[in-house]
Amino acid sequence: MAKKKSTKKQINKSAEIRNYLERHPGAGAKQIISALAAKGIEVAEGLVANVKSRTSKTATASTKRPKKKTAKRSQATKKSARKKKGTSRKTSASRPSDDLKQAGDLMRHAVDLVIKAGAKEAKQLVGMAEELIRSIRER
Repeated sequence: MAKKKSTKKQINKSAEIRNYLERHPGAGAKQIISALAAKGIEVAEGLVANVKSRTSKTATASTKRPKKKTAKRSQATKKSARKKKGTSRKTSASRPSDDLKQAGDLMRHAVDLVIKAGAKEAKQLVGMAEELIRSIRER
């Protein structure tokens, strides 16, 4: 069985809220709700807040200053700039701050090792590491 068409006129509540806001730009949600209720239109406070936020975003978006366009450097320009600086993409020189960060990380790992394994075992592991380093250097 087919549905009967409603004889009641469909109202676009969001459009009504936007129209009211155009006429009363500083109106609050409760004021809008009561004004529309007087017309026989029931709206939720959440809908009013949503419409208000969306209309304010579109208004501010159109008044924002456009971003400056920056020219992108071509690959050839980037390569020539690296050649002038004496750097290449394949080699990366470490910075002092990177070295300090690595040293700090190693120190934290060493402290964790001492906490987990105990001081005596940690000393033995350090001794083994020193021997390994010496043997590598002798090669």
